Amino acid sequence: MPTWGEQLHELGELQRQAQARAAQEGPPAPGSASPFDSLRRRHLKALSERTGRATIVYATAWLEDREGLSAEVLSIGLGDKGGFMEMSDVVADLRVDDHPSPTDELDRLLRLHHLYLERPDDSDLIPIDPVLRAECDRLATQCGHRTLEEWVGTNNYEMRMVEDRIDHAVVDLLRGQARARPPS
Repeated sequence: MPTWGEQLHELGELQRQAQARAAQEGPPAPGSASPFDSLRRRHLKALSERTGRATIVYATAWLEDREGLSAEVLSIGLGDKGGFMEMSDVVADLRVDDHPSPTDELDRLLRLHHLYLERPDDSDLIPIDPVLRAECDRLATQCGHRTLEEWVGTNNYEMRMVEDRIDHAVVDLLRGQARARPPS
C-alpha cells in the first residue's frame, strides 16, 4: 500500500489532470467522481482485496465540510458495490454508535449482510454429494427442520445454495447450530 506522502502526491497529480481537463473541456458533469473520490475508491478496493475483508469507512461529524472534505465523499455508493441483492444503490446503512466496539460490530453486521444477501464465489461452494446430503439432513432435523432446504430457507441462506452445491460456511453454521442443540 502506498504511504500518505505517495497518496498525496498522486492526489495532486490527479487534481492537476482534472484542472487541465476542465480548462479544455469545461467543468465536469454533475455527479462525476472527483480526483479524491477516484483515488479513495481505488485504494479502498485494493485494501479490501488485500485483506479479504469488508472495508469500513468511518466518518464522523467533524469531517463534514472541513476544508472541502465532507462525509459525502467518504460514503459507499453504487459504484463501490451492489446493494440489496444487487437491486439498489444503498449498500449498507448501519448505525452502531452506542455499541461498546462500533467498528467490530459494523464488521460483524457487514459479514452477515454478505452471508445473507450476496452470491458466494464458486471457490466457496462444495458439492452436495450423498454423504454430505445425509449429514446435512440429519443435522437440520436435529435443529428442528425436515430437510437441509427447509433449514436453509428458515435461516435466509438461499443465496448460498446454488443448484447441487452449497457454501461451506453455511455447512459449518449448520454443524455449529446442531452442536449447540442436544440430539432429541
